[in-house]
Amino acid sequence: TVNFFDKIVLFNDNVLIHKNNNKKIYLTEIESKIVELLFNNKFIPKSTINKQVLNQKPTVDSKSLESHLYRLRKKLFELDKSIQITTHNEKSIKIIKTN
Repeated sequence: TVNFFDKIVLFNDNVLIHKNNNKKIYLTEIESKIVELLFNNKFIPKSTINKQVLNQKPTVDSKSLESHLYRLRKKLFELDKSIQITTHNEKSIKIIKTN
């Protein structure tokens, strides 16, 4: 399946490609799952990602998700500086296009 946001396409489950310049970024399995959720949902609760992607119980207090998001944000920035993952109310995230 092909998922996309603006000019960025998630291809082959682990490659983000910018359609305008064909720049590619390779993702880890977890990053790919997070991107897919972001591309398919307006907002995604962090608790959903912790549960569905990281297999963590809601009672576990971990910075694992924040680490994955940090690396994912850096990769997206390399691909297209106008596409960002933002946090909403500290409880959910979304992907947006700036400018």
